Amino acid sequence: SVAGANYGIISCFIPIPVGACNRRTGLHCRSTFLQDINGQISYEGTFIFSIFSDSDEKVGYRGCNTLLSPIRGETGFVKKELLSHDLTIDKTYEMQRNFIQKQRPF
Repeated sequence: SVAGANYGIISCFIPIPVGACNRRTGLHCRSTFLQDINGQISYEGTFIFSIFSDSDEKVGYRGCNTLLSPIRGETGFVKKELLSHDLTIDKTYEMQRNFIQKQRPF
């Protein structure tokens, strides 16, 4: 997962009606959808990694008393500092490739 909204998105905590934030299939941290996919551990694959930033303006960093991007039961993660959502994706290609090919960030 790269800059993934694995436990919700920060904009769902603002009381503005946004369709992506509904409590059934949306990205609200307490949605039925997210509870379902996060109710199992390691079903995603043998090796599970996440790359996220403490400055992600789209997903956010923390909400509902948890970090929003790391995956429970993951093999490992890398927390970047001061990268926007898009830069977290765009500036970590090499790391993404290493996670896929070598199962490590470097």
